[in-house]
Amino acid sequence: MAEQHTSQRDFPAYTDLPLDYIRVVRILPGAGESDIHCHISLVSLKKQPDYIALSYAWGSPEKEGSSNANARTTRKRKERGKTRTIYLNGHPLGPIRKNLWRFLNQARELASTLTDLQSDYWIDAICIDQSHQEERKQQVGLMPRIYETARKVLIWLGPTYDNSNVSLRELTRPILYWRAKKNVFSVWTKPAGAAISSLCGRPYWRRLWIFQKIMLA
Repeated sequence: MAEQHTSQRDFPAYTDLPLDYIRVVRILPGAGESDIHCHISLVSLKKQPDYIALSYAWGSPEKEGSSNANARTTRKRKERGKTRTIYLNGHPLGPIRKNLWRFLNQARELASTLTDLQSDYWIDAICIDQSHQEERKQQVGLMPRIYETARKVLIWLGPTYDNSNVSLRELTRPILYWRAKKNVFSVWTKPAGAAISSLCGRPYWRRLWIFQKIMLA
């Protein structure tokens, strides 16, 4: 068994990671706007664990508004405080950035009908103790193996907006459909073209590391 060194942790759900181990989380069932609960556990990369690695854009931390914010901003802050904490093995963890919280909430909702989403996930912001500098350094070094070992790398581009459902419909059409079109580039003159352009302009695509993840997958 790999040697495990103990150290002081600020968050009780995080225990020290033995060599070549990672944490994975499973999103527990829940309904509607209820709190998001996850179970976190340790697995060894040497044992080919079954998990999905999530690839997503962290996004910027949200800034507080000015002191004279209107009632709408105040309501949003209250909602933010209610929804941006998740629970790992019963312990509250937060704040969780908006983009990741949206994924967790939607994955929990869809998992009731899509069995493939009923899986363990490796999500860097959750599975790495972000307050532990040595662990962050060690786990970043493991990232190529983490993405290579995963059963699947799931890309989260964010919620539906700017007709993103239209763009995905077009992009997933079979190759025979495009071969049959006399002018493939005519799509850019239609609403579907604008939707595809908007999807390709999302923050997810603006970081070089994203393309490295895709290649490793």
